[in-house]
Amino acid sequence: MLLRRQKRQAIMAELERRIIAAATIQRGWRNYFRWKWMMRDVRLKEQEFKRQGFRREYAQMELAFWWRRVRVKHFKRTVLRQLMVARKAVNVIKARRGADGLILQRSSIARAYRSYMVRTLAVRAKKKAIAMRCRWRRIYLGIKRLPRPEDTARIQMILRRFIRRRKRNKAATDIQRVYRGVQARRIYVVKLARMYTINAINIQRVGRGHIARRGEVRDVLEANHASRVITKALHTYIRNKAFRDMVKETRARRARFERLQREALIRQRAEATLRQAFLMNQEKAAKAIQSRWRRRQANRRREEARLLQVEMDQRLALDKKLRQKKIEELKKLQRSASPAKKVGGVLSALGRKLNKLTAQEDPELATEDHIAIEEDEDDEEERPKSSATTLLGKMRGMTEEEKAENAKQDTDVLANSILNHQTNSNLQVGICGIHVTVGKKEEKAFMEAQDYLKATKQEHMAAVEGDLSGKKQLNVRLWLKMGQGDGVVTDVKIHKAPPNHANSAVAKVRKKEAQLASRMLVGHNRCDLELMCKVLSRTEGPAPAVDDLVFCPNKTGEADLLGRGYERVEPMLKAVGLGKGFLFIHRKTHKTRPKKLDVAKYRLRKSGWFTSRTALLLEKYALSEEELVALHAIFSETDFKGNSTMDVYSFFSEIGEDETQYGHWLLQAVGAGGQQNRDITWDQYLEVVCFFSMFSRREVLRFAFGSLDPGMRGYLDESDFQRFLTAVFQHESGIPGNYNGKAKRGFSRLANSGTQLDFPQFEKLCAQYPRLPHPIYRLQTAIHKHNLGESFWDQKREIFTNARVAVGVEKNY
Repeated sequence: MLLRRQKRQAIMAELERRIIAAATIQRGWRNYFRWKWMMRDVRLKEQEFKRQGFRREYAQMELAFWWRRVRVKHFKRTVLRQLMVARKAVNVIKARRGADGLILQRSSIARAYRSYMVRTLAVRAKKKAIAMRCRWRRIYLGIKRLPRPEDTARIQMILRRFIRRRKRNKAATDIQRVYRGVQARRIYVVKLARMYTINAINIQRVGRGHIARRGEVRDVLEANHASRVITKALHTYIRNKAFRDMVKETRARRARFERLQREALIRQRAEATLRQAFLMNQEKAAKAIQSRWRRRQANRRREEARLLQVEMDQRLALDKKLRQKKIEELKKLQRSASPAKKVGGVLSALGRKLNKLTAQEDPELATEDHIAIEEDEDDEEERPKSSATTLLGKMRGMTEEEKAENAKQDTDVLANSILNHQTNSNLQVGICGIHVTVGKKEEKAFMEAQDYLKATKQEHMAAVEGDLSGKKQLNVRLWLKMGQGDGVVTDVKIHKAPPNHANSAVAKVRKKEAQLASRMLVGHNRCDLELMCKVLSRTEGPAPAVDDLVFCPNKTGEADLLGRGYERVEPMLKAVGLGKGFLFIHRKTHKTRPKKLDVAKYRLRKSGWFTSRTALLLEKYALSEEELVALHAIFSETDFKGNSTMDVYSFFSEIGEDETQYGHWLLQAVGAGGQQNRDITWDQYLEVVCFFSMFSRREVLRFAFGSLDPGMRGYLDESDFQRFLTAVFQHESGIPGNYNGKAKRGFSRLANSGTQLDFPQFEKLCAQYPRLPHPIYRLQTAIHKHNLGESFWDQKREIFTNARVAVGVEKNY
């Protein structure tokens, strides 16, 4: 009973406060506007509210209703008065200027009316206050926030400011309305003139068409005559092309000989003059001759360097243009061509080698076309033109089912190469973080934190379904975070935590040791569960990433998970003090064995050069049987001993490059070219060609940076950068003498504290000084040209890029 009485008293007190607030606002309105009839109506409503005890919202609605009635009546009179003034102004201007003058003098009309309205409103604002409308929100805020009578003055001040602002807006609206009327009349006249202009243009177009039809026969005759002239000129150009090339080569040889003779003559004269000056003891004259000769030599070297830079820029621009053109053609071919044509683009650089090998095994198969190709062997441009005839003929003879099966086999080969053999050099999307919570309170707090991270679009964790404690109901939960990088989990093992795992210092030391061993230790101080996760790192071998982890408490779910490719993590969770059940992980691997690879290996095992390492490289780089045979044929050309080896000198001389330090970095990456043994085996040669040819320009810079930083510190110091300059410029000619100095100043400018240069800064430095990486780029291009051609490796990289997108793996730079 007491509670009911207190509740009733609280409700009555709240109603009194609301009524007092409403009465305060109403009293402020009465004091400001001084309208007697509104005071009478408001008092009646106020008494009715007190008598009936309505809610605040109803009181607000009633007050707003009476306020709107007063406002509408007042503003009707104001708007009518404004319209009458505007109409009077327009009539006055029309009478003075006329209808045509109104259109031409619209700016003066708007200016005159604006000044008139401003003066009128200013005078009226001084004489009498204009009542403006009030918004609903003003009423709500007044009742909610102003319960005291002392705030009436502040209400009046707010209303005055609102009235002044609305007066200015109203004046501007009236001016704009009159101006829009003037604009409408002007637009009508402009559209009328435009319509006449369009009609005239149409008449002219019809006349031109009539004249063109009359001269159609004459145009056809002139076109035929021009075609004959062009054909004749083309035949003449083709007949004289060889003669022009010969004349051009002869003139170039003669110009070079004359230049050398002229330089020799100038040098002899300078030496004779210098010798005579020394004999006559003319020291000043001798110094002048020497300085003049040095300036001449410096100017000559500077001009040669400039011409070399121009030539290199032109070659790079041409290579970029050709590469873009090839990429566009390949994309167009992949969108519109059949599977046979798609495979034909990959095999375009192999037909020549295959034809040659076939002719060597069976001389009776050597045709006239094959003999013609052998005569033209040194021509690099003719290689891809005669490559796909035999292989594409076989593809065209396939049925649709065979073509589909062949395309599926190619997809399996690429997926097997990327997921099972290249994961160490690629970033896979997988689990990169695991967390354990015990208890409902901890779970709730952790869930709120993850919800906030998810709402703010940050990295967050998701819970694994199921309580690991089972019937014990300890509420043990696992949380997973997905990502990519060196920390992606590749394996999960369950261990029982040691007795002192609850000690924070011991746990910190154990986690640090696990991190140094490329492991991730996950546990909790309130349970004995401990997960030892192996993570992907640059120092470890290739391994597929774990992209899912689930908990299964019963055997029915285990069969389903095993059928979907999941692996069970031993032992059972009961062994670590939790409930029954197992953890299951899913690895990002390609489990289907490509039949195409097995067939190729079976055929190639008959040859004496196919080893286990060759088989691994065949899978890693998705090479076909024909491509591997063609590469071995190129290697056999320099295998003079016949024991599947070649020396380092032959390797560099065959590709047309000098034996350099950065070339030895490449051989050292595969364990070849040492100080004691200078032989390169067939397996090492194949790995060098494949992995260096598949590099992009940025990966080439990463390779050079890693070769200069064998300790994996992550930066280069001044001595490392000096070794880089010595390596790349050791066998280069035509480099300006101050280029090394400029590069060193660039190192000091970009390096951290002027001494440590990390890879992004090294990449930026090479972009500013393009001569630094140019020799390494040239070595890669030489290897491309000697081994199946540049177009083959460009297309190979394009195929791998599309395959990585399909399987969800990104390249690691």
